This record gives sequence, C-alpha cells and structure tokens, in this order.
Amino acid sequence: MALTSPPSPGALPAPEHKRRHVRAMFHRIAPRYDLLNRVLSLGLDRGWRRLALDAIGVGPHDRVLDLACGTGDLADLAAARGARVVGADFA
Repeated sequence: MALTSPPSPGALPAPEHKRRHVRAMFHRIAPRYDLLNRVLSLGLDRGWRRLALDAIGVGPHDRVLDLACGTGDLADLAAARGARVVGADFA
C-alpha cells in the first residue's frame, strides 16, 4: 500500500470553479444526451423510465418532484401520465 501526502493548497480546483466546470460540461452535452442514452442502451432506457414510474405508482393528479432531473425525460413521462411535476437540476 502506497502512502501519499495530502494535496498542497492550490493543487485542487476551487469549489466554485469545479461547479462552473461541471455545469458547463452538462450544458454542452444536454442536447445530445437523450439520443446517446437511447443508442447506448439499445432503446431500453425508455422501458426503464416506465418501470420506475410504475414501481411508485405515478398516475393522474399525483405530485412528482424530480430532483437532478437532467434533461427532464422522466419528468416529461410522469406529466404525460397526468401527474403534476416539478423538475429541478443545477445544470
């Protein structure tokens, strides 16, 4: 087992710089994310979202809070079932 010293001050990005970097990265990939997800999962991602909503019984007039909702695809599906949906994402 190798022991390492803690990083020196300034070796790690400042928290705000890191937050801005992560937000910018997700902002850049968001337009293609759903398509890439669909292709890489061979279309199974749609079924996974339906199963998630089925598992918790989302239906008309339910209230759904989707935190870290990303592109909002799960929130959209819940709304299509008649649920009242709020989605929030830091990006």
